[in-house]
Amino acid sequence: MSNEIVVFHFQGGTSDKHWAVRKKENADGTHDIWYGRRGNRLRFVTSAGKSLAKRMNEKLKEGYERVEGATIDVETRKVIFLDDSTNDVPSIPSSLWYRFRDPHFDRNEIQEYLDTTVLNLADEFKHEAEILVELPIFKALRQGDKNGGAELSEGPLGIFLIFALRRYMRDEGFIPGTNDFIQLADDNNDILLNDFDFLGDLIVESSVAFLEVNQCINDDKSVNHDKVREKHLNRFLSLSATKELAIAMGCIEAPIDLTVIPTDTTAAYF
Repeated sequence: MSNEIVVFHFQGGTSDKHWAVRKKENADGTHDIWYGRRGNRLRFVTSAGKSLAKRMNEKLKEGYERVEGATIDVETRKVIFLDDSTNDVPSIPSSLWYRFRDPHFDRNEIQEYLDTTVLNLADEFKHEAEILVELPIFKALRQGDKNGGAELSEGPLGIFLIFALRRYMRDEGFIPGTNDFIQLADDNNDILLNDFDFLGDLIVESSVAFLEVNQCINDDKSVNHDKVREKHLNRFLSLSATKELAIAMGCIEAPIDLTVIPTDTTAAYF
């Protein structure tokens, strides 16, 4: 049994219900969804028109919470829990999630941070700044959403944005003594550590997925350099090429060399 299905739970008033979605999209662009009262046989539907990140973000906004270690038995349509003895290898995450945990959430401070970050990035990397402001996770923060997410196929700029925001709020003293003001996790429920050096795998996976979405990867998994040049995406070709972006967005201080970031990924990176 794998963790390819993400389960959420909501309890409030007379409501006590589950909602679950299969992370992988069907061939026709739909997602498999289960929902219903906790403990009962859930209803099953397929639904189109929304990305995985958008669906999950909507549930978080409605007050649902993710249920760790849970999945759906597709035959009985009931929520079951993966025991600790499972031998499954964790899947490569496809999404990154954030949640503001501190009650001192200040929308104005977040917007000021976003404005400053875009200006700093645009000073050296205008095209990448244009990509950043169009990301759903950037727009969610702009409108003050306390919970949100980004698909890794949107590229590493979303990762840099949230990581740098957490660092900014801590270093500027807006949240003294609070390290968990922003909780970051991938869709394997793995919490992102404060040390930027541990982001290597996520940066690699998101960069490769971003290039694939932008049709810069050939069928044999080699890089289509003509497409990369045409779309001005050369800075997403390697860890070292993302170095200046991470520094410009405030993730790290220069002159840290991103080429030494450890990564255990098996995906090709260029």
